Amino acid sequence: MSFSVSKCCILSIHRKRTSPTLNYTLGNTLLNVVNNHSYLGVTVTSDLRWHEHVDNISVYQSRLPKLPTSFIAMYNVVLLM
Repeated sequence: MSFSVSKCCILSIHRKRTSPTLNYTLGNTLLNVVNNHSYLGVTVTSDLRWHEHVDNISVYQSRLPKLPTSFIAMYNVVLLM
């Protein structure tokens, strides 16, 4: 199995104020350390809080076209949030 170094990153999950400083390499390339990462549509942060994920969902939701209320009432559309 081969890994793409450009798609790999390090996310240390911890509750400390400062993250542990460990360097990981794949092959001979140093991997990037990140504070959050999106995986399968869920944003995971190093402190396992939901703030970043909720912000990303809010931005995505605001970009979607708005349905007129008459359309929603006429067809009994259920909006999932």
